[in-house]
Amino acid sequence: MAGPAFRAAAVRVRVPATSANLGPGFDALGLSLGLYDDVVVRVA
Repeated sequence: MAGPAFRAAAVRVRVPATSANLGPGFDALGLSLGLYDDVVVRVA
């Protein structure tokens, strides 16, 4: 007897890249960039 069969779609997460902790600003200053971090997760 086979178990349940399903096919899950891939999940993609896209977040803006940042450059944090600029110089003497420590955790108070940051820089938003026109770049993104992409992560795609699929069931193998």
